[in-house]
Amino acid sequence: MVVIIAALVPACTPATVHHHVGGKAAAATVTTPPPPATTTTTVPLVPWTGSVEHLFFHTLVVRPDLAFGPHDSLAQGLRDYFVTVTEFGRILEQLYANGWTLVDIHRAVAGQVRVPPGRRPFVLSEDDVNYYDYSRLRGVGWRLVLDQAGAVKVELRDASGTHVTGEDLIPMVDDFVARHPLFSADGAKGVIAVTGYEGVFGERVQDATAPDVADRVTRAKAIADRLRATGVDACQSQLWTYRPQP
Repeated sequence: MVVIIAALVPACTPATVHHHVGGKAAAATVTTPPPPATTTTTVPLVPWTGSVEHLFFHTLVVRPDLAFGPHDSLAQGLRDYFVTVTEFGRILEQLYANGWTLVDIHRAVAGQVRVPPGRRPFVLSEDDVNYYDYSRLRGVGWRLVLDQAGAVKVELRDASGTHVTGEDLIPMVDDFVARHPLFSADGAKGVIAVTGYEGVFGERVQDATAPDVADRVTRAKAIADRLRATGVDACQSQLWTYRPQP
């Protein structure tokens, strides 16, 4: 199964990036997305020779009532290591207002960072984009899907049914960059990492005996292809070594 994971997402780039801030039912139909228009700035970019900051998150808490309502150890872990959709939206606004711009991690490692004049670079990363079983029922998304326009969204499942929404990190960054082009240089959106434990992107591709494993792999590959095409790097993180503790 490691072969399938490696085929979907490459190993993470060894990066020398200065870490500064740590962020604490009906299946969606997968269609072949149209060629995306990569977002770029409309102003000249200038070289940056200083440090590049790194801001890290997990998948977002969409339903705080489910995440934090029960007073147990999992709720405490979600408080310690996750942020909510509302909090992340506010963080994006503050980053933009304070002059920060997303840059590509490969450019950061190569020392070839460019930003709009007067702005500062940072790399955004999201880890454990697997949508583990333990978190699915606690207010976090179920899996990444493509909507009818080919855009990456998140599927949620709760007592009222299955919903596809833009309330997760990837679609929120996509939307924010579309509305604020200066927030991304060279089309950068960030880096996401998967462990391979319990699949990738919410697709349980690790179960080779599942009768629909080929369909799961196809859906996961479509997500990976779309992410790369729209400025998001996807890579392996701690492959097969991480075991989340409820």
